Amino acid sequence: QISPPKASQALSVPQLLGFFVFRPGGKMMKLLLTLLLVFAFMMAGSNKITDAVHKKTHEFLSAGFKQFGPVWHPIFKEAFSPAPLAEHWPAAEKALLDDGTKTYQVFMKNIGFLEVTCAVMLLTPVSSLANFLLLCVMGGAVFTHIQLDEPPFPPAVLAALLTLRMFMGSGSSGAAGKKKLAPAKKNSGRSKKD
Repeated sequence: QISPPKASQALSVPQLLGFFVFRPGGKMMKLLLTLLLVFAFMMAGSNKITDAVHKKTHEFLSAGFKQFGPVWHPIFKEAFSPAPLAEHWPAAEKALLDDGTKTYQVFMKNIGFLEVTCAVMLLTPVSSLANFLLLCVMGGAVFTHIQLDEPPFPPAVLAALLTLRMFMGSGSSGAAGKKKLAPAKKNSGRSKKD
């Protein structure tokens, strides 16, 4: 059991995290973090899908994906290079990356749909899967920014928040690691001598 900090005690960051995040009542912190991530990924994803949410952000992202797409194009092409998959590369390229316009709008919209879907999934029982998928997407975004010699701060911050959320656990009262006792059997009134 983690006790609250004393007023005269200097605390380190891990101690503060231990008290405010990993303590048994940490469900509220995880819920607040989850809601923040849902909002962030709903906005980021929907702005990738359509310009109806915020036209300037959509245009900014569209310009960015013209640079991001070429980073991933050779990686996807290499993944489809083995003989059984090579014949499917033209269709996969159009479905996953680009429709031939070199704008990589298809890639941007696919990432957007994944972000929106996972944002909704964060509120369901499969939130761990959504958390993992979004962490992979943010890892890819950090990789992309590094390849382009750009600062990867926005995706790195989101990746850090997703990692924190992943380690927050269920926020239960610590009973998860303890064995539950089976209910006592009721005596039917008969003794063993009967």
